[in-house]
Amino acid sequence: MALLGELFPDHFPYVATWKGGATHPAVTARAAVVDHVVPGSLGGAWLDQSNMVTACWPCNERKGDLTLQILGWSLHPSADTSWDGLTTKYRRLWELAGRPTQHAHRAWLQALEQDL
Repeated sequence: MALLGELFPDHFPYVATWKGGATHPAVTARAAVVDHVVPGSLGGAWLDQSNMVTACWPCNERKGDLTLQILGWSLHPSADTSWDGLTTKYRRLWELAGRPTQHAHRAWLQALEQDL
């Protein structure tokens, strides 16, 4: 979403802190975040990948430090396990955006093992 903000700043404003009124509503409504199935505050392992799932930001916010059992929620399997989240397109989008130098972009490129 940060790259979309770089490419289309007038139509898709993006502020790294997700500042309300300055960031496109899709950022907070649809941004994917890491959620811990068992919250760390309840003894869940913060770094154990089997305790991490992808959630939209609003669902993660609603869940907070509660367990799925308390909420009556269940995990949903990925609908399409072949979808890569556009990670294979990131470097090209970064280049189209003029190779912005923000730390987040460098971290993504490094995480995706794509050279700067």
